[in-house]
Amino acid sequence: TKHKEVELAKYVRRGGFDRTEVVMIGDKQSDVHAGRNARISTVQVASIDKIKSEKRKYGSKWVKPDLTVEDITELLRYF
Repeated sequence: TKHKEVELAKYVRRGGFDRTEVVMIGDKQSDVHAGRNARISTVQVASIDKIKSEKRKYGSKWVKPDLTVEDITELLRYF
């Protein structure tokens, strides 16, 4: 959603979730920002070219996710 940074944090808090067991998985920097704002781990599913593009777009506001994978199947290797 447009306000995912605020909404995700509220959802985690209201749901009473253990933050150590929740992960935000997304393909955009806004997803990473939302996860960081909610104080949960973040995974960005994106190609290296997309990440480079987002670094240029966000500049100093670019946030490194906890894990970056090129596709969702690569993520399965970590579980």
